Amino acid sequence: MLDAFDDDVISNRAGVSLWEDKELEAEEKIKMEEAKQELIKEAVMPFYNPDIRDFIENVRRNHEQIIDSVNIDTLIFAGYDTEQQGNADKVLSSFREYIEENKDELIALQIIYEQKYQKRPMVIGQLKKLYEKLKARNITIERLWECYSIKKPESVKRGKVAQLADLVSMIRFEMGYIDKLVPFAERVDYNFMQWTLRRNAGNVHFTDEQMEWLRLIKDHIAISLSIETVDLDLSPFDRKGGLGRFYDVFGEKYEEILMEMNVELVA
Repeated sequence: MLDAFDDDVISNRAGVSLWEDKELEAEEKIKMEEAKQELIKEAVMPFYNPDIRDFIENVRRNHEQIIDSVNIDTLIFAGYDTEQQGNADKVLSSFREYIEENKDELIALQIIYEQKYQKRPMVIGQLKKLYEKLKARNITIERLWECYSIKKPESVKRGKVAQLADLVSMIRFEMGYIDKLVPFAERVDYNFMQWTLRRNAGNVHFTDEQMEWLRLIKDHIAISLSIETVDLDLSPFDRKGGLGRFYDVFGEKYEEILMEMNVELVA
């Protein structure tokens, strides 16, 4: 961006010689302005990618601090909210009992990560039944996540948590398979950004239409853990032409793209 306002860089791009106190001809001024506009377009080009914009915004939210030096707070109590802590303990204790009661079924859910992605839809069906048992204890995904945030704030990433897939993360966290809790959709978004950046780093870049399809697939995986070719004839893909149009857009490698996303986005 700085290059777009650097006269030396602009003049080199325009092929115009700058001398001290030299008055530019009208044609030279036009060339300088055209070169400047080209440099500006090149500088902002990365920001046309919504995944890069999302990444920058996530970094900003994670690191930005707002310091209020006018409205100074007064400390009235130092310590834990014992009632809140106690409620969190009860919820997590009930969750551990739930895991112990359904341990065999929950262990079977490890096929999500240990076997082929084609079996994940079956796991989603099992997970819905298990979640009904959990809700019978008055425990929802949101409430459970909040309790982990209270008890283990250093290990929990706050964010939008409302997907059934987040229950998988919490089960794995409680059973010791992972040591950090991050909303599943955020993990998928981050993996998608990394994957598309790697893919676009070569000579062949995804087109705008291809990126529209890939974002829809990414959103589907964030909810359903995986995607299969038959899903592309369902909503919302049917509105874009379904599996037939997907084949037209990606050609013979369409299945390879789906398989790669199933692996990379849930890694």
